[in-house]
Amino acid sequence: MIKKALIAAFSFLALSAHAGYAQLAAPSGYASTAAGHTYAASANDRVYGKVINQAGALTANVGGQAVKMPAAYRLAANAPRIAAAALYLNPGIRTAVGIAAWLGVAAVTYDVATGKWTRADPSAVPSTGYEYSIVSGPLATDWYSSIDAAGIKFAGIAQAASQAHPDPDSRQTWEYAGTFKAAGTNYAKFRVYSKIQGNTTTEFDVRVRGSDCPAGWYSTPAGCTQTPQPKELTQQELVEALNPANQPGWPMPDSVPLELPQGTPLPVEQPFINPAPGENPANRPLRVPTGEPQPIPNTDPQQYRQPYVDIVPAPTPDSPWRVDVKPGETVSTNPNPVENPTPDGQDKPTEEQDKSLCEKYPEIAACEKVEVTDKPLPEQPKLYEPKYPDGITGVWNSKLQEIKATPLFNLAPSLLPNVSAGTCPSWKVDLTIDGWTNGGLQDVSPPCWVWDVAKLVIIASALLLARRLIFGG
Repeated sequence: MIKKALIAAFSFLALSAHAGYAQLAAPSGYASTAAGHTYAASANDRVYGKVINQAGALTANVGGQAVKMPAAYRLAANAPRIAAAALYLNPGIRTAVGIAAWLGVAAVTYDVATGKWTRADPSAVPSTGYEYSIVSGPLATDWYSSIDAAGIKFAGIAQAASQAHPDPDSRQTWEYAGTFKAAGTNYAKFRVYSKIQGNTTTEFDVRVRGSDCPAGWYSTPAGCTQTPQPKELTQQELVEALNPANQPGWPMPDSVPLELPQGTPLPVEQPFINPAPGENPANRPLRVPTGEPQPIPNTDPQQYRQPYVDIVPAPTPDSPWRVDVKPGETVSTNPNPVENPTPDGQDKPTEEQDKSLCEKYPEIAACEKVEVTDKPLPEQPKLYEPKYPDGITGVWNSKLQEIKATPLFNLAPSLLPNVSAGTCPSWKVDLTIDGWTNGGLQDVSPPCWVWDVAKLVIIASALLLARRLIFGG
């Protein structure tokens, strides 16, 4: 009933003349708790890094039209730990591609015979080929595969014995601090914290003997093995193995959320409404046409008005699926309706579009009406008197007659041949230039047959040009 009431309210708001807020129904798989948001992925979802995209998750009723929108969820930082805890309880999904790769990196296996999760003991220390023992104390007769193992065991027993002492002021805290070697003798070093003595350091001799376990092998209750003995993991240990604190980044593969058992909720951040697929989701508005384009009278070219509703995400921490409904209309010369919703509709109402900047904001300084007057500049004194007021053209015109009277100017006409009708052209060149040379009159006329050949060539070329202009090619 609540869901139907919300949808009905949204439909009313979408058709109203004013904007209003509405609450979309929460998608399947999403849940909100006091601790935050969770989402259980389904097989049809898509994962992009740390983001799960749910197509068609949201439904908005706009004028009786069911409009679908996607939703996206960014996995919270603790999502891999929740996924690892779910894997511990459901070992049957261990063969999925992403989960198998995740387990392989952590070197975790599942023992079908025992029904236990196991991992090679990370605390196992390979043998050095020797065994070690504390010289004095309760472990003087016990031998260990490493000095560290002997020291840690001794520190634990010593601390337990001290804590059992009846006098609280005599109790001490023991901590193994490592080993060192001096003058060929091995020592184990301990830090001792005492309420009476303060922090002190105690040193003990360590005995060494040869071991039956070769160097690089591992000493186990079952004997020497080349690999560490498998260690059974608790749920918390499995979670820590798959999410090591010293490993930066995001160890969980992308496909793991889709491989978990159906309905497994993972913690997510506040979801996104109508985002584009990808690793960087963002809330996007959705424009939904609500009617056919209607012609606007007395417009040339003919314009059409089409109403729409913008569904603008407006989520809050308490209302993650809240949207703002903004009706409006577009004006264009396209008579064809826009049938499909568009995600990037941000157009303003038509009356706002038609206004100029000064019509919208008449009070701004740029729109103030200011009368600009300009006074003429005062008369400026002449800085110089030009020698050639008409420029180079005036110089040429004034000197042209003098240039024509020079012998060099008349040289070019004297070099051209003398052409007379009916006879071969004669070409005589006067090589006498006053003041320069005295070469006399020289006849350089070519033979008459050259002119006949030239005429034939010109006529043939003219015929070929005429053919090309008429027929092409």
